Amino acid sequence: MIKQTTRRLGALAIGIFAANAGAAVISDSDNFSFSNLSFYDYSYGGPNASAATRTRNSYVNLNGFDSSLGTLTDVTLSFTTNWGLGARISAEDTYNNWGTDYTNGSVRTTSTMTIDLVNPNGPESTRARAETTSCSDSGLWSAECSNSSYSNGTFNGGLNLAGIDLSEFLDTTVTLRITQLLGALLTSCDSDSDCYGWNTNNGWTGNLTIAYTYDEVSVPEPATLGLLGLGLLGLGVARRKAKA
Repeated sequence: MIKQTTRRLGALAIGIFAANAGAAVISDSDNFSFSNLSFYDYSYGGPNASAATRTRNSYVNLNGFDSSLGTLTDVTLSFTTNWGLGARISAEDTYNNWGTDYTNGSVRTTSTMTIDLVNPNGPESTRARAETTSCSDSGLWSAECSNSSYSNGTFNGGLNLAGIDLSEFLDTTVTLRITQLLGALLTSCDSDSDCYGWNTNNGWTGNLTIAYTYDEVSVPEPATLGLLGLGLLGLGVARRKAKA
């Protein structure tokens, strides 16, 4: 009879502790920002064969999962970003005739944006944008022109983490590299003109969030501790009776 009572008390305590466990989600996030940067591609008398470029990098560190919280079951990594990209062209005839002069030029600017998971080694996501503008003019003894265009939008999404073992996210720092490659290429320029093609208004800002789904470690509530105490007291009394 005493052994049977002991088993029932033990089963009751285990059941109470198990009922406290459940799935939970915890997350961490951080921001990044690339401000506007202006640079140009220059040419005289014709288009260029290669673009002027600039590369910008930033790193974002997010907290890994604290394994003391429970058992990790899933990880998601998402981002929301906003970008802009502008193009500006200016051309000026440098050979003044006794008559009508002409000038023209055009530029193509680009922005390639990449979010790359580097720790643990994982996937990346890339978005490429382009902007073009051109101008032309004619005038008596001189000619010059300029023009600009601009666009903006969002680059949102997530990284596919299916190929990464969940243990890679435990008790560590998760690091992402944010890269922006900018380009400006003069695609045309009049035969006797100075041409400047600008990549401008190219800011890029965003937020990255990592979320962990996990099974919580069972933590006894006060009522549970009271029941467990009563159970242990009952076991002690039962053992003393058995000895007697």
